[in-house]
Amino acid sequence: MRAFFSLPVDGALRMQIGRVAERLRRETTMPASWVRPDNYHVTLRFLGEIDPDLTVPLEKAARGIARGFAPFTLRVDTLGAFPSIDRARVLWVGATADQAFGDFAGALEQQLHGLGFAPERSEAIAHVTMARLKGRPDARLPRVFEALGPFPPHSLRIDRLVLMESRLSPHGPTYDPLFSVPLRTEE
Repeated sequence: MRAFFSLPVDGALRMQIGRVAERLRRETTMPASWVRPDNYHVTLRFLGEIDPDLTVPLEKAARGIARGFAPFTLRVDTLGAFPSIDRARVLWVGATADQAFGDFAGALEQQLHGLGFAPERSEAIAHVTMARLKGRPDARLPRVFEALGPFPPHSLRIDRLVLMESRLSPHGPTYDPLFSVPLRTEE
């Protein structure tokens, strides 16, 4: 099964991102796979194909990480594209990553390495994918991004870590939580 670790996105942020995605869809013409708002999430680490039996040690590792972190907040405030706006393959809304996010992603990476996963080639970037482009980006994309202006800042409270299963279909992916682990409750 295909799996990834994610951080949930609240309803208000889903609506904000959905409005931006809809405007991008209306004002550009490019073949893309648009993420449904109910699938919006912050991907912390894509695992790829895993053996279903691995979910038990993954959950144990996730619980260990979660005990070491209190809930924290991400400031979602950026529109962007990977690798760049001119050569876009992925359109996203991003967050200003603080020390807590970096430490959390690093702790997860360390645990995954201990379970035999190859290390990531780059640091985790806190973002929510809106679309994956299936060809060249529309030449108007930079102007549309500029016209959209800055993404209205949103404080996203991170209070749990979720392992999701991703099932691909002709109608787009379906994500189902395999487990959800709350971060340490503050006393």
